[in-house]
Amino acid sequence: MTDDRDILSKSIAIIVILARPKYMFRTPKFASLRTRIGRRLPLSVVTILGVSLGVMGLVVGAKYLGWWEMGELSVYDQSVRWKSPLPPDPRILIVAITEDDLNRAKVWPLPDRTIAKVIQKLTDAKAKVIGLDMFRANPVEPGSAQLTKIWDSNDVIIPGCHHRSLKNPGIAGPPGIPAEQLGFVDLLVDRDSIVRRSVLFMSRDPKSPCTSETSFALQLAQEYLIRQHQIKGKFDSNEEFHIARAHFRPISGNDGGYQHAEDGGYQILLNYRASSAQTSGKNGVAQIVTMSDLLDDRVDPKLIKDRIVAIGSTASSLKDEFLTPYSAGKSEDATMPGVLVHAQITSQILSAVLDDRPLWWFIPNWLEGIWIGGWCLTGSILAWYMRHPIRLLLAASGAAILLVGGFAIAFVNAGWIPLVSPFIGLIASSIGVLGLTSYNTQQQQKQMQNLVTDRELAIAELKFLLAKTAPQATALHVLPPPALPATTMAATIEIDPDLTIPHPADVTLKQEQTPSTALSASVMAPNCLLDGRYQAESTLGAGGFGVTYLARDTKRPGKPQCVIKQLVPARRDANFVNLARRLFNTEAEILSKLGHHAQIPHLLAYFEHQQEFYLVQEFIDGTPLDRELEGATAPWSEAKVLDLLRQLLPVLGFIHSQHVIHRDLKPGNIIRDRHHGRLVLIDFGAVKEIQPLSDDRNVTIAIGTRGYTPPEQYAGQPNYTSDIYALGTIAIEALTNTHPRYLPIDDTNGNLIWQDRAIVSPVLAQILDKMVAYHFRDRYQSATAVLMDLP
Repeated sequence: MTDDRDILSKSIAIIVILARPKYMFRTPKFASLRTRIGRRLPLSVVTILGVSLGVMGLVVGAKYLGWWEMGELSVYDQSVRWKSPLPPDPRILIVAITEDDLNRAKVWPLPDRTIAKVIQKLTDAKAKVIGLDMFRANPVEPGSAQLTKIWDSNDVIIPGCHHRSLKNPGIAGPPGIPAEQLGFVDLLVDRDSIVRRSVLFMSRDPKSPCTSETSFALQLAQEYLIRQHQIKGKFDSNEEFHIARAHFRPISGNDGGYQHAEDGGYQILLNYRASSAQTSGKNGVAQIVTMSDLLDDRVDPKLIKDRIVAIGSTASSLKDEFLTPYSAGKSEDATMPGVLVHAQITSQILSAVLDDRPLWWFIPNWLEGIWIGGWCLTGSILAWYMRHPIRLLLAASGAAILLVGGFAIAFVNAGWIPLVSPFIGLIASSIGVLGLTSYNTQQQQKQMQNLVTDRELAIAELKFLLAKTAPQATALHVLPPPALPATTMAATIEIDPDLTIPHPADVTLKQEQTPSTALSASVMAPNCLLDGRYQAESTLGAGGFGVTYLARDTKRPGKPQCVIKQLVPARRDANFVNLARRLFNTEAEILSKLGHHAQIPHLLAYFEHQQEFYLVQEFIDGTPLDRELEGATAPWSEAKVLDLLRQLLPVLGFIHSQHVIHRDLKPGNIIRDRHHGRLVLIDFGAVKEIQPLSDDRNVTIAIGTRGYTPPEQYAGQPNYTSDIYALGTIAIEALTNTHPRYLPIDDTNGNLIWQDRAIVSPVLAQILDKMVAYHFRDRYQSATAVLMDLP
């Protein structure tokens, strides 16, 4: 028991460590190990394996403490009741001593003369073996001489005896009967008083009056097999008992659903043939006749010839009755007389030898651990990918059905594998992963909200500084849609395409310009080694915010390519640089959290060098979607557009789940990965707010990207549906081969008119119309809702 408690305590420790690792491993050695593991394994794998192993440890530990034993035994009992009963065994006949027989005899124990008459009639009818489940240690007159004569002249009779125990001094067999002809009638009762196992052999206690080491039921079966089929049992080199091809493997105290069960003697699990039917025998283990019918010659001798005949009491007043797995069934099966239980065991042995009926088998303890761990892993995987409680409930229900099905298949084939413990593991791991991911999601959302709040404060302070240097910009106002042609606009407003939460005042002033002199002077020289590892190879692009380079990471195997974004604040005063640094750090942290998604470039590093800021991101080798659309000679097919939506909607769902929006979703910010063919969403981290406005330049203000920007974004109030609108316009552009800014607008509702230019099904057309509705309240409110409606 001490070892079991150690297992449980260690399992609890594993759960705590996996759930809150930062509080457990504080040493640099463990911190370094945890970091290396985190880099090499995705968060999903760490969470799934961590919770699975932790729950498995708890469940297995609790199993070895015996917590699930009663549940497993109850499942076993129910399964026994559900099994279709076999017909009565034709090799066995029961002579039952009923209440009517006792009333007729008017005495108990029955006189030796009555027992002698019963045995004589059975021997005259040529019974193969006769078993007497009655104790005759002492003579009961009249008729003792007559019964003794029968003992001496007949070796087909197997009387019963009872071994000594703590509660019973034991009962000997009839005087003069050798031990080889006796059989002990002891039945093994589980802690809930139900007989599920049988003892075939038992070492004799020297103080016990019962001298037999072989059970009553096995003696009957062996005598029958020897006399009728010349088959004899034997032990092999492993001390396991065989009769012909039947291998009676002993059950241990931990097999099946048992845990620390009494394991004395040579035990097997009792494979019941049928429930008891004490009167007719039609649905019982064997045909039943009463003692009175036998004595009055009302029994057909054909029912006796060449059979095993077991004589015993079925009268309730004698209290020789036992609870069985059928005891929770119908009222008449509440208990089973001892003679019928012995007949069940005898029939099991005969059926295994002569009918190839399978004997019970069990999986070893190490395989039980794998079985339980597998279902813990299943629950963790389901919880990770389902997330939503209702969907998880449905998925877990399906998994539970498969678990029960596997148990049922094994049970029908005489296999008993744990059901309760893996079921608890399935549910506990599902709840564990769901709770852990929910907690982590809440923490991440809080962190993201804090980052965004800090970012907005930095932007506000930065704008205040910019307003001092560009007072003329403060008089600009937001021009409502429809947008004016670019040639007539003196000024436009640009919504910052970085990620942020919706904010009514989130309008960023930015000068449309080519790189400034100061910025140009800061461009890195070819083959410059930045931060001691990133080697710039070529310039990918430049703008008012800085320069983008294609580079290589010289400290990683193979020197893979990466992208470096250099963000250069032209003003170098302390206040401006400090605000730029604060804004840069928050933007970088936001990008690092979003970069966990497979369709968003990972942020590899960010750092500051000589008051200039650098973002290092994963390089996506592929073709921008705007080039695909511009190079297309014909509109896309509906199937191709559906693939685009199915790839990008989950990415939007992930972004929105982090309480941020993209706000500059356009074909130029979507790249088709050349190696995997998947679409990747880019341009999350252009921190344009750190660029100052110069007094000597004309200020123009742009609103997002024309054609893809919804009306509310023009008003400085973007929301989640703004990204959905942009994605809808991209899909419409692909279907019509027309840029959305050139599509006509319905004067009555402001919606795009596009269906006359595309070949599209009514279902997809309706979905796209809802995605690009003029008013955001008329659109889909989440990316998941669009996915659910896609054909």
